[in-house]
Amino acid sequence: MPRGVRQRSLRQTIVWLFRFLWPHRLRWAGLVALSFVMIGTGLVDPLIFKFIIDDVLTAGKIALLAPAVLVFLAAKLASLWLAYLYGVAYERFVQRILLSIRHELFERIEYKQYAFFKKRELGDLIRLLTSDVWSVRQLLASGERLFINAVRLTAILVIVAFLDWRVLFLVLLALPIYALVQRRYLHAVGHQAKGVAASDVRVLNFFTARLSNILLVKLFSQEDRESRLEKHLTTKYSELNVRYLAGVLRSMTLIGSVTVLAVAALFWFGGSAVLSGALTVGSLVALYGYTLQLFEPVSGLVSTPFTLQETRASLSRISDLLSAKEEPAGARAAAKAMRGDIRFDHVRFRYPERPDRVVLEDVTLRIRSGERVAIVGKSGSGKSTLALLLLRLYEPAGGSILLDGRPLETYPPRVLRSRIGFVPQMHLLFPGSVEENLLYANPRASREELEQAARAAAIHERIVALPDGYRTSIGSGGGRFSEGEKQRLSIARALLRHPDIFLFDEPTSALDAHTAAQLNETLERVTRGRTTILITHQLAAFDFVDRVFLLHSGRLREIEGGRSLRV
Repeated sequence: MPRGVRQRSLRQTIVWLFRFLWPHRLRWAGLVALSFVMIGTGLVDPLIFKFIIDDVLTAGKIALLAPAVLVFLAAKLASLWLAYLYGVAYERFVQRILLSIRHELFERIEYKQYAFFKKRELGDLIRLLTSDVWSVRQLLASGERLFINAVRLTAILVIVAFLDWRVLFLVLLALPIYALVQRRYLHAVGHQAKGVAASDVRVLNFFTARLSNILLVKLFSQEDRESRLEKHLTTKYSELNVRYLAGVLRSMTLIGSVTVLAVAALFWFGGSAVLSGALTVGSLVALYGYTLQLFEPVSGLVSTPFTLQETRASLSRISDLLSAKEEPAGARAAAKAMRGDIRFDHVRFRYPERPDRVVLEDVTLRIRSGERVAIVGKSGSGKSTLALLLLRLYEPAGGSILLDGRPLETYPPRVLRSRIGFVPQMHLLFPGSVEENLLYANPRASREELEQAARAAAIHERIVALPDGYRTSIGSGGGRFSEGEKQRLSIARALLRHPDIFLFDEPTSALDAHTAAQLNETLERVTRGRTTILITHQLAAFDFVDRVFLLHSGRLREIEGGRSLRV
């Protein structure tokens, strides 16, 4: 991507982030005001010490000791409680923003085009919603620290100048050296941090891929191989973490050395000034306190650019997500009943991730309302693509698709899919109860509708026989049910949408002959009077279809006498 495009995109992302700050501007202003008070109370300690040493102890005014100690105690307690109040208020402020950001990012991901998920690994999307959102927190924290440290540094320099301008000159000489040392080592540590982050992504993707395909690992007895690979990846990750920590500690040691040298120079110069009467002991103690406090805001200011650099990668990923195409909304249309008249007119299609391969070429198809048709063809011939196009999970590259005489793109995807009952080849079941999985299609369905759909799919008796009936946990991947029962659950879930059109993608591909025959009876019953498309390469099981089409080399043609065809 050209640099200008990426920079412009990042600026747009910053503007997008600012949208979440603006609704909380009053809370933001309150935090700024509270921070001024917190900083002020945190800087009075050395001045109180100066007063106690010079005006109480040295002057022998014992009567002032108790009031001075009480003032110190009050200031210290006020500083601690203000820091507590500020920390809680700031955290609530940040969490509100992060909650809104994460919610919008998740919604943006949900509404991305289906092709988006084909090009992204699950681990990357999870990282986007977790680690990258946390990086936004780092960005906010960097801005907050930049402000706090700038105010503290300015206040300390003013106080030091008030106490002794010569010490201010000494401090101003030490600060660039301190900043240079820290900047150099932060740069090196920053590179190591990127290596740790990249290794973290590799480990996360490895665990996600292997655990989600544990059956494949077991079937090919690859447990030992995967264990060795896991050990290699996690060992590398651990080594990088050790190097990173070593770099951080080395940096802290060198920075601490500069601080010690600065303090030693202060006592050499300040001690000489005290002996010559040019400086009081209390002033020297106060200057010592402010010198120690001085390096903390300097450190924060120097590290801010590096923190921002670390968040840049996260902002780039968020920017890429925001710029990725979302599903077309189409014109507004009511979710009313459809006749189910479908027409594919010279449709062409290639998958965006495989633009070199023609999937559909000049496909023309007319399915009348209430008609049940089967589409047969070899695996990979593009049969399922017809269903994906009808569901608007993909858009055709050429030609048009009409539904009830209207262009398909005039139906918003949510409205369109609410009228289509799609039963995919893969059993899509969430962890949770049977009831939760079925109601996912229609959360407002009544108990009567739920059981009616289960009965129509011939799965009700199996469900009520479970220990907790419809509230029984479905198990990982629906492990409590056979393949045929999972298919019936999918059919029952589709029925709960009260669809006008049915799409079945290889409904019997993983079933034995007896189970397939039972499912055939179920499909024949539930599809009566509804437009139905059956995608299969096992046509023998479905003798109730009205017409049969063969998809071959991207072209579709009707097979005469298709009902008697055996594939």
